Amino acid sequence: MEYKEAFKDLYKTAKNKFNIQQAPRLILRQDKENAKKVFGRTAYYDPNESTIVVFITNRHPKDILRSYCHELIH
Repeated sequence: MEYKEAFKDLYKTAKNKFNIQQAPRLILRQDKENAKKVFGRTAYYDPNESTIVVFITNRHPKDILRSYCHELIH
């Protein structure tokens, strides 16, 4: 996936807008079983680990980036 610059730009904007002090670790997860589910997970934030996990299997790039943005504001 070639989203590196898009993720950086989104983080920079969110950092300034929401005063994020520390960047969470980003994990892009492939999960074929989750992707088959109508209500499968799209992303989540783990505050204990300061991690954002984004599920990427069979998803459009802008949907992946949208999920990342959503989790950043948690």
